[in-house]
Amino acid sequence: MFIALLALLIGCQIYLEKAGLPERLATMKFRYALLLTLLVIATSMFVGTCLEIGGFLTAAATVVTSVVLAHKFRSKYSDMERGKSI
Repeated sequence: MFIALLALLIGCQIYLEKAGLPERLATMKFRYALLLTLLVIATSMFVGTCLEIGGFLTAAATVVTSVVLAHKFRSKYSDMERGKSI
């Protein structure tokens, strides 16, 4: 399970660095992205429990959403470093 999650983490990082975030998610405020992340993780916990794969599905959703949040934060921080108004 650890190897699969590590591969998912690396794959998501590579994909986001090459393709970037979708326009809707890129323009979303950070607080709403956090709420969406919590909703996705809670939904994956519920669905995973119903399908009896709760641990892996929840961990995978957490990895994917954390990569998205980290990418969003890094892009905002780099804009802030350049002196742009956030």
